[in-house]
Amino acid sequence: MSNKDKNTLDLNAELEERRIVPLMLPDDFDTPRDLDERIIREMAQLSRELDEKNRQREERKAHVKRFLIRVAATAAVLATIVFITPLRNYAVSASDDVKSWIKDISSESNNKIHDSQSVKNNDNSFENYYIINDKDFKGGIAHGDTLCIIPNGGEKDSVPIVNKHRLITNTWGEPGRDYFKVWITDSNRIWISVDKRVQKHAHVEVTISYEDGSEYFNEWDLITSLPYVRFSSHTSSGVSYEKGYVGQSFIPKYYVVVLDMKTDENGDQKEVVKTVNYLKGSNRIKWSSTDDSIASVDNNGAITGHKAGYIMINADTGLGNVTPINIQIAEKKKE
Repeated sequence: MSNKDKNTLDLNAELEERRIVPLMLPDDFDTPRDLDERIIREMAQLSRELDEKNRQREERKAHVKRFLIRVAATAAVLATIVFITPLRNYAVSASDDVKSWIKDISSESNNKIHDSQSVKNNDNSFENYYIINDKDFKGGIAHGDTLCIIPNGGEKDSVPIVNKHRLITNTWGEPGRDYFKVWITDSNRIWISVDKRVQKHAHVEVTISYEDGSEYFNEWDLITSLPYVRFSSHTSSGVSYEKGYVGQSFIPKYYVVVLDMKTDENGDQKEVVKTVNYLKGSNRIKWSSTDDSIASVDNNGAITGHKAGYIMINADTGLGNVTPINIQIAEKKKE
């Protein structure tokens, strides 16, 4: 027999001697009391340790989940900023003709532009967002709107801003300032927004200091309410009237206003009017004709005469604010 075979037999014999034999206890066997207590204590400690490990495992899962949510939210914000960058760059360009791109951006697609812009690290999103030159803004805002006002036509857009200040105060003795929100952005824009369904007045002063030592200052008496159309032509009865011809198209002269009636120091009623002409040409105004066979009107307020007669054209800015104008359509003048 080889040494290898002998070693194998010796190992098997040793394992046979050490074979585990089940412990057989009599039925009346009872463990000592101190051993029972020790077992109970150790089992309770083991249970607490298992519970603590499970709690830590759930906390780690929750932490990972919160982290992933933050990452996803940050990615969404960055994607939004990247998406709107072309619009913002276009809107703030000082080299463009201001009136032309204000008309394009403000009048297209019902003037509803969803935009975000950082204002002191706060992201703000608005509907009914209108871009307007400060020379065209007269203080009137349709309630619920947000205006992006361009100081000096955008001439200082490339100059860093070193200081910004705005002050909103009440006017007419009423608490109107709380309904208007005013920001000055780092991209040289003044944002003014106003709550919906309010008719309020306030006064705002804006000061912007630039790095080149120049300063911009402006102030407006703010008025907000539901807007309506006013036609420029009137008759002695106060009803607007215009004349057109068969086969021709024309747009009546009009402007859009917000207004209020206030009692002055003498107790007399005073009409406070502010234009909101950023709404002109937008489909916020609904046009209709009382007889399309005589004259029809399109979404921009252009009236086309079809046959001689009298009709009424209505301009509706919403919630029943309808302004009529009487139209006469006459035959073409003979050459």
